[in-house]
Amino acid sequence: MHMSFDDFKREVTRWRHLWRMSKDGNLQTLVETLDYTNVGLYPGIYVVTTTLLTYPVSTCVVEVA
Repeated sequence: MHMSFDDFKREVTRWRHLWRMSKDGNLQTLVETLDYTNVGLYPGIYVVTTTLLTYPVSTCVVEVA
């Protein structure tokens, strides 16, 4: 998927407007956001959410003795 930064900003604006009008309240997790996202209407939000879900929750550092 290719999207310009300006297109993505407009999509985020539409997404935020949707949530201001929504009676569902705020989503609490990325998984809830992904489940609610219409990929046809918000492809950039879908890609960003999917990408964020692939990041590790924490990191581990090896201690050298």
